[in-house]
Amino acid sequence: MKEISTETLIDAPPETVWRVLTDFYSYPNWSRFISRIDGSSERGGVLNVVMKDGKGKDRKFKSEVLISEPEKEFRWKGKLGGMGWLFS
Repeated sequence: MKEISTETLIDAPPETVWRVLTDFYSYPNWSRFISRIDGSSERGGVLNVVMKDGKGKDRKFKSEVLISEPEKEFRWKGKLGGMGWLFS
């Protein structure tokens, strides 16, 4: 299985980062890839995601929230184009 990993140091308190990550309405304001996301951020919740592909076309998929630990970890998994993607 291929894995893509990245890390970013964010100069903000955990509560601020958590608020941004779970404010789905605002994702289009800061995400270059996710143009819409809605659903429940609770563990086991379903997220409806619209993501831009490499050609700028919207791709829709559903994801499941795997981990939702406020101010610590937010992880969700979905399938896009037959491939499973894990976001955390």
